[in-house]
Parts: sequence; structure tokens; C-alpha cells
Amino acid sequence: MTFLGSSLFLIFVMYTELGLASPMPTDIFQNRANELAQEVRCPVCLGQSIGESDTKESLALKGFILDHLHQGLSEHDIRKKLRTLYGDDILFRPPFSWDTLFLWSAPFVLCLAIFWVFIYRMLIRRR
Repeated sequence: MTFLGSSLFLIFVMYTELGLASPMPTDIFQNRANELAQEVRCPVCLGQSIGESDTKESLALKGFILDHLHQGLSEHDIRKKLRTLYGDDILFRPPFSWDTLFLWSAPFVLCLAIFWVFIYRMLIRRR
């Protein structure tokens, strides 16, 4: 190889390795599918996302997400479709609604109750 050829090859390698080259469209879909897969609970595994699991069900859900991304659906629409098929429990972060009001408010109410008991005991001890 000549000096010019090796220099061009080195520039090409650095260009692609540093991420300066634009990603392929399939890479974009795959990255979006992987990000969404981290938000979806595996229906078989306890506490794992489908991105971490290798069960048949999680692989099928990953394919479902990727197919719908290729069809042009947004991530919001895919989440909505998954919630319709599997219920709110399929997502690690369920949406806020009247059905999940207790789920979202329970930690705050519990902290306020503990704080109130702590303050009440402090006031009783002072008397």
C-alpha cells in the first residue's frame, strides 16, 4: 500500500470507529427497539426486562417491537399496544391513571405518615 492509500484507510477507520459515520437505518430501529425493550417487563421472568431475558416470549416481544418500529409506529403507540395486549403490568413504569393512583401515591402517603408519627412522638416527649 502506498502512503496515500494507508492514510485514507486510517482516516476511514477512525471516522467509522469514532461514530462520525451516520448509522444505518436498521441500526436506528435496533437501538430504539433495545431502548424500548428495557422498559418492557418479561412475562415469564420475575423482575427482568425483555432486553435482559432470552426466553421465547421475550424474543417474540422484541420481534413485535422491532416489526412495529419498521411499520412506522411510534414508541408511545407500541407501549399503548403492549398495554392493550398484556395490561399495565407489562411496563416497568405504568402510566398514571385512576387505577394506578394507589400505586403512585402509596410511597408518599407512607413517608408522610412516618414523618407525622416521628413529629408526634417528639412533641409528646417534650411535654
